[in-house]
This record gives sequence, structure tokens and C-alpha cells, in this order.
Amino acid sequence: YLNNPFWWMGDSGIFQEFGLLLLNGGTPYVDIFDHKGPVLFFIQALGLWISRTWGLCLLQTISLTAALFFMKKIMSLFNVREVVSYLLLLLVLFFLFSYYERGNLCEEWCLPYLCYTFYIFTRYIVKGGRISTGNYLICGFCLGVIFFIRANNAVPLMGLLLYFLYDKIKRKELSVITDILKMIGGFIIVCIPILLFYYNKAGVTGIEEMIYGTFLFNFDYVTKSIDLGTWKSIVYYSSIVAFSFP
Repeated sequence: YLNNPFWWMGDSGIFQEFGLLLLNGGTPYVDIFDHKGPVLFFIQALGLWISRTWGLCLLQTISLTAALFFMKKIMSLFNVREVVSYLLLLLVLFFLFSYYERGNLCEEWCLPYLCYTFYIFTRYIVKGGRISTGNYLICGFCLGVIFFIRANNAVPLMGLLLYFLYDKIKRKELSVITDILKMIGGFIIVCIPILLFYYNKAGVTGIEEMIYGTFLFNFDYVTKSIDLGTWKSIVYYSSIVAFSFP
């Protein structure tokens, strides 16, 4: 973090630059550019506002604790024994540590929102029953947060949501339309303050720059990446598609 002489190195340093920019009245994408979502930068600003030494560490601790809590709730749906569930959580943390780098990465911030949504829809699939309006709204909110941190981090949920829609349509439940609308409502709750912030800071141009930086630029970014070759590209993209289906 900022008290470390090498705080500026890597993605975490770039994200903290955006937090500092916000705290100094600047506008991400307009003043300086990156291609992650604005929610990530608002988190940086909040952490640095709390404390430039330990604020982000505190937020990361809360975030990871919430993610682990919902992971354990998911395991309880399958009647996993208490001791085994804690051992599995330790295994999860071991794998996280392997990819953690210096922490403060967009994937890490998405974890609690992914895990909560996984829990709600897995509970529906395993236990049956119904999902309340509040849970639909919260799941839509979680998807909105993920999309405005890094949109492709929502991919792990796609298979689960597609199965949910398939199951509802198969049962000929007309409520599927209102269920989708509820989730969209939760998603909009995230969108509105972001759009208002950018409109207030830089008008329509601010909104356009935010949409370009968060979403549109990444299509150019992918096309400019290294060519894997035909065979490796087929394996790479087919694995992504396969991962989206349970």
C-alpha cells in the first residue's frame, strides 16, 4: 500500500492511482485511463480515505471474510461435514494465495458477490423452494457490481443462471419474466449512481468515456492480444464455453 516504497508496482498500484485521483476531485477515464470498471476505483478511494496505510487491507479482510462465509453456506447445502468444510476452505485459501500476487485485484473484489449469487441459485437448485424478491434484487445488484469491476468475471455465474432459466421455462413458470425483471432492477441500482456521478463530473462525455473504458475498449484490447494460433484458440475458447455450462 502507500506506506510501501514499491506500492506503485503492478495492477494494484494502478488501481490505487485511481483512488487517489477520485480523492483529489478527478474523474477516472477522463483524466487518466484504465480499462477496469468504476466500482473498483470507488473501492480504492474508500480504502485510501479510511487510511492510506491500512484502509484497503481492512476492506479486503471484510470482502474475503464474506466470500468464505458464503462458500461455507454453499457447502452446507450438500451436507458437507463441519471439519471437511473448514479443510476445504483452507484449500481454497491455498489456491487463492497461489494467484494472489500482491492482492487488491479485481477478481478478489468480485468474490463475495459471486459467492452470494452462487449460494442463492445453488440453494434453489438443490433444495427447491422459491427465491424471494429481495434475493433477486440483491443478486442483480451483485451482478451489477461485478460488471462494473470487470465484466468477464461474471462468466462463472452464466452456467448457473442459464440452468435456472432453463428449469423455469421447462416447468412453464410464467414468473420467470418477473424474476428477470427483479434482477435487472438490482442491476440498475448499481448503474444509476455511476451514471449520475459521471454526468455530474463531465456530462455526457463523462458517461461515454466510462462506457468506453469499462466495456468497449476491452473488445479492441482482446483483438490486439497475442495470436495463439488456430488449434490453441479452439481449445482456449471452447474451454470457456464448456465452463459456462454445469
